[in-house]
Amino acid sequence: MKTKAVVFTEKNKVEIQNVALSDITDNDVLIDVEYSFISPGTERWCLGGQFHYGNKLNYSFPFVPGYQHAGRVKAIGKAVTTIKPGDRVFAPFNRFIGINSMWGGHCSMSINAESDVIKLPDNVSSLEAAALVVAQVGCNGGSRPPVEAGNYAVVLGDGLIGQFVAQTLRSRGAYVIVAGCGDKKRLEYARKYSCDKTVDIAEADIRTEITKLVPNGVNIVVEATGLSENDNLALDLLAYNGHYVLNGFYSIEHRIDLNPFSLKEITVYNPASFTRPRLEETLNLIAAKKLDVKSLITHNIKSVNAAMIYDDIILAHKEFSLGIAIDWTDDKTYAY
Repeated sequence: MKTKAVVFTEKNKVEIQNVALSDITDNDVLIDVEYSFISPGTERWCLGGQFHYGNKLNYSFPFVPGYQHAGRVKAIGKAVTTIKPGDRVFAPFNRFIGINSMWGGHCSMSINAESDVIKLPDNVSSLEAAALVVAQVGCNGGSRPPVEAGNYAVVLGDGLIGQFVAQTLRSRGAYVIVAGCGDKKRLEYARKYSCDKTVDIAEADIRTEITKLVPNGVNIVVEATGLSENDNLALDLLAYNGHYVLNGFYSIEHRIDLNPFSLKEITVYNPASFTRPRLEETLNLIAAKKLDVKSLITHNIKSVNAAMIYDDIILAHKEFSLGIAIDWTDDKTYAY
């Protein structure tokens, strides 16, 4: 069986190709994908040959990227009991023959184990659900520190992860400030959909701005950019006994000097990746309208244009973007 897929053919090169899916087994679910969702930071690292776990790369070109998509079930293996054909579902992975899978989620058809497939509630669209992993990453970071009514939280980063962190903290009762660096459109989105206040650190000194608002420091700082220099900034902004959340992707050389954090008795969290229980919890928050995915989607593109989007937006930043969905509904070229 063949499917269309986004393929990273070599460093900074993207094509849409026909690739072969693995055979469906007794415990598998075959999904007719409606939307997949780009994770801009992770996929930029992957496309540039820089994504890693530990001290070395664990993948090679060519490969199919992406770890989040949603659609309707086309077929199920004979041992599958919780999912049936026609159900709308979310899934993170895919399996291929003859090409590597860096999760493999950007495709028009996918095969996932039943244990990885999550049925969607009626009030969450497939478009919204396609962003479930990035929403969960932000939700995970925003869920780790304790929050009491009246607590102040600063989110360093106004990208997708920072926006979802901010929404999560605000839904828990915190007064949330999002800090960005010169992208006025992102900060506009943050003010409208995700937080209570924004600070553009390209125009204002954030230490001064936060001190005016909270003289003794904030309760929570979340680093959502992957910049190690934000550690010192977070230390300055945090109150005694505060909470610091590392919610970005960090280079191998990122090291934290814990001694100054210990002197202020600051708790440090380093949430990463995703789990099925956390995905389900995040899906429930989307269904309850506590997380707003739809408003953060700036691009919903046809799959035939996906390579151009990587070239123009992910790599070259030629236009403003936050959430980028790939629409596979009009491009069903698979064959049985």
